[in-house]
Amino acid sequence: MSPHVVTDGRIVLSLVESAIDGVGLELTNIEQTAELLSPIELETMSEPMLAFSLAEGSNLRALKFDDGGFVPYGIIDGAARVMGGFTLTSPSMTNSTPCAPASGSGADRRRS
Repeated sequence: MSPHVVTDGRIVLSLVESAIDGVGLELTNIEQTAELLSPIELETMSEPMLAFSLAEGSNLRALKFDDGGFVPYGIIDGAARVMGGFTLTSPSMTNSTPCAPASGSGADRRRS
């Protein structure tokens, strides 16, 4: 394994719909900016997946296997600036949280 800096491409999120529904949240204002391209992504979609293009300035550092695949949970540091995004909404509490900029300008999403 070795560290790899991700500066372009896309990020695909797999969403556990039952968990989102189970806590009374809704996914709204979805603005995907990349496509699901790989056959594995398309064949294994047991839960909804969203794809977002990385914006300029991304420098996410993650562990990569020698054969090229990324190590699950192998994020070291850095930022993934994404274009597009979505909002998690709680209808019962009339609250919402944007999960990326709707303007597509890119946002710093650092791991805390």
